[in-house]
This record gives sequence, structure tokens and C-alpha cells, in this order.
Amino acid sequence: MLTHTDGPRHTELRQLVNRAFTPRAVARLEPYIRSVIRQSLDEALEQGEVDFVDTVALLPVASIAALLGVPQEDWALLLRLTTAAFGSADQDLQTSPSARASAAMAHAQLLLYCQDLMSQRRASPREDIVTSLVEAQDKGLLDEEGAMLFFDLLLLGGNETTRHGAVGSLIALMEHPEQWQRLRADRGLLNTAVGEVLRYVSPSQHVLRRAERDVELHGVRIEAGQDVAIWHFSANRDERAFADADRFDIARAHNPHLALGSGPHYCLGAALATMELRLFLDELCERVGSAVMIEPPVRLASTVISGYKHLRVRLLPA
Repeated sequence: MLTHTDGPRHTELRQLVNRAFTPRAVARLEPYIRSVIRQSLDEALEQGEVDFVDTVALLPVASIAALLGVPQEDWALLLRLTTAAFGSADQDLQTSPSARASAAMAHAQLLLYCQDLMSQRRASPREDIVTSLVEAQDKGLLDEEGAMLFFDLLLLGGNETTRHGAVGSLIALMEHPEQWQRLRADRGLLNTAVGEVLRYVSPSQHVLRRAERDVELHGVRIEAGQDVAIWHFSANRDERAFADADRFDIARAHNPHLALGSGPHYCLGAALATMELRLFLDELCERVGSAVMIEPPVRLASTVISGYKHLRVRLLPA
């Protein structure tokens, strides 16, 4: 899998789908994504009181599904499966008696779904990522299992982190109303606001890396071959890297956050994720004047995603 390879093989795997995630390719989706966001927010405003987790649930699914080639009638199914896969530690989201079994079942269903979709694309190719995965098999660059795992990775990465980032951004703006008003008054701050949301919320909890050589880091010796967990939330609040690290500042100029990773493993879908959050914040400021929290947010029990199961809010129009 892309996340478990390095060197030439890692580069080869990225190149199979990289063209679908370039800024230019992603920009073509902007009108479509903006329309989805507008519709979701308008429906929420009409209802008044909503669970905001549900309001934004399908936004990232719509984006990554468009690239993968997943038909709209299957979005809800894939949302349910990705939620179960990443939220398997949460008893409310488990579909099987144990967390391990629940996650395994969700991933298995995603893989089988991909297998069926690849069969359709082999018979009738389209300009989408699933077709690219079929072509990679024909060229001997992937076997069927590798292609299915690639689909699973892209769907999970493209859905869960952005969705919880959007929910987390609303919470941050409600907790810092002066920042919300500042952004509403100056949309030129959207790009730095997106970076600050990613740093402050840190939807992805951690990644695992393996030391290539012996090194001492802040007085701790790490030996070659040892596994090291990098906790994004901790790194993104490091006072040595960020001035006033616990402050939410949408105009933060120096922001070397690690929410999207770094180096060769920098997030493949970074351009898509940042565009989604930028459009979401833009439309939120355009349509919503303020929001009132009805109940305390309910956190998702997960060591993988920093997210929420429920966020009951009352949205007030701009």
C-alpha cells in the first residue's frame, strides 16, 4: 500500500493516481463541491437545529467519490462503511461484537465493493481513478488485491479526515467568535484559516514511522529499526514550533503544521482536502452568521481520527 512503501515503489504507486489530485485537476471540481456545500448549509439553516456531523457527512464523500467514479446512490453506503472502519473502537459504531471484527467487516465490504466497481470499469472504462487502477493491473503494476487496497486507502483518507476537520472548524469558530467575524469580514484570510484549522483541529491522530538510523531527540535515544508514533495533535501544539501554540489564530503566518504529513509521504489528497475546507469556510461565512451549541459535542472514540459523533447546534443565518 502507498502508506507502507518507500523509495521507488512508493513513487511508482503515487504516480498511478497523482494526476487526479493535482491542484489543476482538483480545481475542476470546485463548482460542484461548492454547490454541495451550499445545499447542505441551506438545508441546515432551514431546519434551524441540526446535528452538524450529519450536515457535513456527505461533503467529502461527494468529492472523493467523484474522483474515484463512485455513483451517487452509493455515497451513503460508503459513508457508513468508512465510519465503521475508522470508528470501530466506538461501541456506538460497531457493527460486530468486537472492534477488530467490526473494522475487518467494514474494510472487507469496501474491498468487495471496489472489486465489483473494477469489473464494471474493465467492461466500460471511464475517466476516473478506478479505471486507472484497472489499467495499472493490465500493465502489471498492481495485482487485484493491491488495487482494492488502494481504493480503500483513498476512500478512507479522502472522507474521514476532511469531514471531522469541517466539524472541528465550526467548534473552533464558535469558541472564538472574534475569529469568525474576522474571517467573515476578510475572505483574504481563507488560506491561512484553512492551515490554522488543520493545525488546531488535527483530524488525523497519528502516523507510524520507523527510524532508519540511531538518533537522539530531545534527550531520548531512538535506535535504528524502532517504530515511532508521531502524534499530530502534540506536534501541532509544539511551543517550539508555534508562537502561542494553544491560540486559534486564522491569520497565523508561520504555520508548519503536520496535519497533512511531510516529506515523500505528504498527503496525496492535500490539494483536495484544503480546497474542500476553504470552500466550506467560505460558504459558512457567507450563509451562517453564528451558531449556538445546544449540547456539548460527543467525541468519537478512536485512536486514528480526532473527530465527533454528534454536534447539536442552532445555526443563525448571516
